[in-house]
Amino acid sequence: MHLATITRYYQSIDDYTLVAHQGHILWDAVVFPHISSEALWHDCQQLVQGFPEEYWYHDFTGTVKLLFGGEQQQAFRNSVDKLYCYLRERTIPLNNATVLNLSLQVRTPESCEPYLRGRHALSVHVRLDFSSGDADAACWLEFEEGEAIPLLPGAMLISSGFRRHKVTGAAIVLHYDVALPELARVATLQDRTFHHQNLADTTVFAAATALPLSLPTPSLEMLQQKVEWVNRQAAIRYRLEGSPVVRRFLIDNAEPATATPEEIQLIRQHGLQQQDYRQTRVVDQVPVLSAQQCSQLKAYLDRHITAVVPDSVDGYPEYQVNLSIAQLTALLNQETLDKLLNLPSLLHDGQSEGENETLQFNLFLRIYSAQTRPYIAFHSDICTYTCVIALNDHQEFSGGQFLMMADDDQLRIAPWKTGHAVLHAGNLIHGVSNICEGKRYSLVVFATRVE
Repeated sequence: MHLATITRYYQSIDDYTLVAHQGHILWDAVVFPHISSEALWHDCQQLVQGFPEEYWYHDFTGTVKLLFGGEQQQAFRNSVDKLYCYLRERTIPLNNATVLNLSLQVRTPESCEPYLRGRHALSVHVRLDFSSGDADAACWLEFEEGEAIPLLPGAMLISSGFRRHKVTGAAIVLHYDVALPELARVATLQDRTFHHQNLADTTVFAAATALPLSLPTPSLEMLQQKVEWVNRQAAIRYRLEGSPVVRRFLIDNAEPATATPEEIQLIRQHGLQQQDYRQTRVVDQVPVLSAQQCSQLKAYLDRHITAVVPDSVDGYPEYQVNLSIAQLTALLNQETLDKLLNLPSLLHDGQSEGENETLQFNLFLRIYSAQTRPYIAFHSDICTYTCVIALNDHQEFSGGQFLMMADDDQLRIAPWKTGHAVLHAGNLIHGVSNICEGKRYSLVVFATRVE
């Protein structure tokens, strides 16, 4: 059985793994000096001067003279040897590597080619001419995003074919492409779609290098979905490992009242950016469940809890048990269930904004402990209203404070009492601090407005 066919979590974007471009051999440019010499330039001058004008081609701008071929030139052989050793030292598979499109380019100050991507993974330029004075630094390889690298006489510059670039200045340059099919799909840069000027270089790189290479080039839509997923995972890792406010207030249990304005600003960034967390209302200490009902739900949670599903907030296992309305009714009673489902109306404070709205409910039991989920990072819920009912209080655990960002820009602790609810809008920024001892149980109701 294929793993992807039996798991509940398969998505089509899982077929591909994106390769990071930073530091990649097919992204970063590298310069090697002294690949050619003045003596080889003398030989090249004789070659250039000996070819009649009718044997020369021009690029599509008409400003760069081209002479195709030149495999016998010593400068070319030197550059290939250097390139091979460079790639081999980087442990690049070379059995299917090929050199293509070798040409000699005569460039003048009037040469005016636009920014273009290469036709293969690597683009190699070797400057053959030797001059004196300021002309030594007059030739550059420029990337459209802003980086520019000088191509000095005798030097070889290896650059990415996936990055839009151009050569500027007067020079005699030997140029060729290198295909590395063990690292990148050859077909990607043969597709005109991936040469569009509005397409980011990083997107083209991702399309060509996405693993496994045995699959065809992923579509732009697939890439966008995969990049969004990768970015979400990066945000999750930051919440889990890198955020100083998560560390101080949730992991180390610092006093919320000591939060500085700078820390408050950082906490804000953990919410849903398109919503204003200050436009919310909190209602707490609402009695909902009896002590016996809380004990029943705790026992049910202990019997059914597993650590399979990753939480969307920080990637930790959820340690929660989802319930249907029918299941929760069976555990409690219809009267209590009606009270639970009516809790969001208390947030309207008699205002008409919530009248006649239709809500969809997600119900679940959750546990926090040092042995299961110890805390949850600051976040906002993806629902309209959230109702959290305490199934036990601080006599049974230490830590585990419900921290929330109040509408006065203060970080506060919400009251936590067995059987009582804390109600808030879904966009409220909140988290649960680290459990030091014991277990913290809760029943959570997500209510989402149905348009």
